[in-house]
Amino acid sequence: MKHITVCITSINKPIFLVDLIKNAKKYSYTEFNIIIIGDYKSPSGNKDYINSLSKKFSADIRYLDVRDQKSFLKKYRNLNKILPYNWGGRKMLANFISILERSPITVQIDDDNFIQNNDFFNSHSIVGTVKKINTLSSKLKWVNVYESLIEHTSLPIYPRGFLAKHRFVHNKINKELVSHKIAACNGLVLGDPDIDAFTRMFWPINVIAIKKKYLPFFAIKPGNWCTWNNQNTSTYLDVTKVYFTPHSVGRNADIWSSMLVCKLASHLNEVICFGSPVVKQIRNLHSNYKDYEDERLCNLYNEDFEDFLRNTKLKSTNYSDCLSEVIDHAEKLFKRNSNNFSNNFIRDYFEEYKIWHEEVSRIS
Repeated sequence: MKHITVCITSINKPIFLVDLIKNAKKYSYTEFNIIIIGDYKSPSGNKDYINSLSKKFSADIRYLDVRDQKSFLKKYRNLNKILPYNWGGRKMLANFISILERSPITVQIDDDNFIQNNDFFNSHSIVGTVKKINTLSSKLKWVNVYESLIEHTSLPIYPRGFLAKHRFVHNKINKELVSHKIAACNGLVLGDPDIDAFTRMFWPINVIAIKKKYLPFFAIKPGNWCTWNNQNTSTYLDVTKVYFTPHSVGRNADIWSSMLVCKLASHLNEVICFGSPVVKQIRNLHSNYKDYEDERLCNLYNEDFEDFLRNTKLKSTNYSDCLSEVIDHAEKLFKRNSNNFSNNFIRDYFEEYKIWHEEVSRIS
């Protein structure tokens, strides 16, 4: 049983924690802790509520309010610069603490993800292991993992940030049963899964089931990519260290970072897997118009970002050194004072990523 750290940021009362803890007890998973990052909008009673849950269930749950975070970050001033408040990506602070404590597995989950009747912790413990798994590939080198979902009107849907040029085109999928090390696991989502804001504006989405042939797990073959988010997502320690979501590029930072991890994992012949554990998203209130604007530039420059990653040659044999190679290539390629907005956007992304990488490297 590997130790798992669950990382969350929440501006709500985290009532979903009860089901999460009960799930661990139901399936006898004891080696876990939970780190919750609050924000200025978080209810003032969160710390008392979480302390009460910790005592009731004898669970290791830590809640860091704004004061706690400011105190902690005095030692990490550069990290503080790239973790603004009132931003969902502040969850990265919990990831950083998980890395400090050398947790073998880190799971990121959102506070509107509700646990279903499946083994949450044991399912995520697949990361870092070698498994024989159904592995999907295509000539396009892209696989739409949301083909595994059953939408109530049979509407075809794609993960947020999936490249526009690969949507609604014929893409024959090949499947083979192969042994691979699992770099990350992105659990699938019922109800209101993670799709683009512009899709939400046109049609209400409701995923009612997962196709059985895709459960419990499937993966995408090295060299093949799909975008995936950081809810209900696990990574083993080496991958957790190189995973970051820069604020500068907005809401789709986790999407670009998923492509980056696909690049690194593919080079190291590891895979991203999908499937269990399945959660249901009862989505927090959002403005689709604001989300669309926040996703727009990443969507606009998606293909440029993919081209940059595909054309970056890697030689290293571990995640940390491979990330250094990518950052070095970005620094050389995207000079300052450029009139190319795409280059500037990608450059800003990697400037923040470099700070994260340097801070993590100091503690490794």
